[in-house]
Amino acid sequence: MPNHAVLLSDILQRAEAYGAQAAHMPKDLGSVVAGIHFDSRDVCAGGVFVAVKGEHHNGEKFIRAACAKEVGAVVCAAEAADVFSGEFPNVLFLSHEYPGRLGGLLAGLFYPDLPKTMVGVTGTNGKTSVVEFVRQLWAMEGLKSASMGTLGVIPPHKDIKIHNTTPPATTTYATLNALKGDGFDHVALEASSHGLEQGRLEGLSFQRLGFTNLTQDHLDYHKTFEDYFAAKQRLFTALSHEDCDHVINIDDPKGIVLHEMRPKHTLTYGRASAANMRLCGTETRALIQHVTLNIFGQTIHFKTSLLGAFQIYNILCALGLAFGQEGLEARLSKIQPMLEHLKGIPGRMEYVGASKNGGRIYVDYAHTPDALAHALDVMREATEKRIVVVFGCGGNRDVEKRPKMGKVAAEKADLICITDDNPRFENPSLIREDILKACPGATEIAARQDAIAWGIQQLQEAGDVLLIAGKGHEQGQTVRDVVHPFDDRIAVRQVLEAE
Repeated sequence: MPNHAVLLSDILQRAEAYGAQAAHMPKDLGSVVAGIHFDSRDVCAGGVFVAVKGEHHNGEKFIRAACAKEVGAVVCAAEAADVFSGEFPNVLFLSHEYPGRLGGLLAGLFYPDLPKTMVGVTGTNGKTSVVEFVRQLWAMEGLKSASMGTLGVIPPHKDIKIHNTTPPATTTYATLNALKGDGFDHVALEASSHGLEQGRLEGLSFQRLGFTNLTQDHLDYHKTFEDYFAAKQRLFTALSHEDCDHVINIDDPKGIVLHEMRPKHTLTYGRASAANMRLCGTETRALIQHVTLNIFGQTIHFKTSLLGAFQIYNILCALGLAFGQEGLEARLSKIQPMLEHLKGIPGRMEYVGASKNGGRIYVDYAHTPDALAHALDVMREATEKRIVVVFGCGGNRDVEKRPKMGKVAAEKADLICITDDNPRFENPSLIREDILKACPGATEIAARQDAIAWGIQQLQEAGDVLLIAGKGHEQGQTVRDVVHPFDDRIAVRQVLEAE
């Protein structure tokens, strides 16, 4: 529940400052607003209903139902305000080109007490690892810190459950407010392209913002790659401010674009010689990665059980976000032991067991062509034996990436099994068919449990590795609108126990 009294006049004042137009003025602007909601089923008398044309639902269809509950205000597009404002003269109708973004900004009125230090990160891959590494680095400094994103809130909070990488604005603000109330003054947040486009982080003030990379994903929603980038870019335009520093991967072409926007306020990382934090080299020996970095001219060596150069990119981004340039320069002598204590997150290149023949089994969240390529490259670095991969693609998502992922698997793995991965409302056999076009020699097994069992059976000797990709930490398999319990890691253990 909101912990701060908000008047209808406060809503009007902030909305107009953001460029909204009021269709007409209700008689009583001094009434207390009961809350703000994006779902008409949750709204109550005196509350604010934000009607958004979303990916799956059109909130404008529920304006009449919300007004029947005697809401105090409705945020919507101008056309909808014109239609409904005459019918409900006692309701304050606020129109805006982006109702969701305005709603996000208004949500901040109800939860003004937020953590003092907040950092955000966006990009296609690596966001979840970055925010968790930031949290761990802060914790090593003795700071009470948390991360928010795909894995929920870490450390877990008894009263908080979030179900999106970037949850709805009301949930985001309420969560940050609850964390502040529990003494968490340092929070790292993931910023998804959907969340940025829809204004779920609108109005938040970040100290530093990070960019990991941009590869193909979510084109079912954004339509074009440039639209996808534009959504990500909002983090560095609409949500940045003059004192906010940016931490940018300049090995990525879009990272260079972001760097050129504010070069004097950007901390860069990557393999590029111009990077402030440079990855000089990696070598994997006995499943331990030996890494050489150059940070502001100082060479740092460390070793980690985290596999893959992409994890070192994530670590560099996290270092910049956690401390900024001045903080890093002051801690250079302490960086090496801090990095060696970083722990990976569930479902990200997670080792889950070995077959009776000694083959090692890993689970990873890789669900884009680029992420799958990186994960298989890590497997190749870790073994001279065979690589087996089991994966699928989600339904009602970007169709174009399916054959691209099949092509990556065909190029980088020795044995491939195509299976189901959250088919949702699509025919799963057609999804598999899309992938198999690029890897026609792959084995096709619909049931994910059976596919995992097949993958483990292919591990014939020590050194063989199995990568089960796509779902990572997820604990459900979505078929139509039902989420069935399923966890790749549990499935592996069940097969191993039956051997």
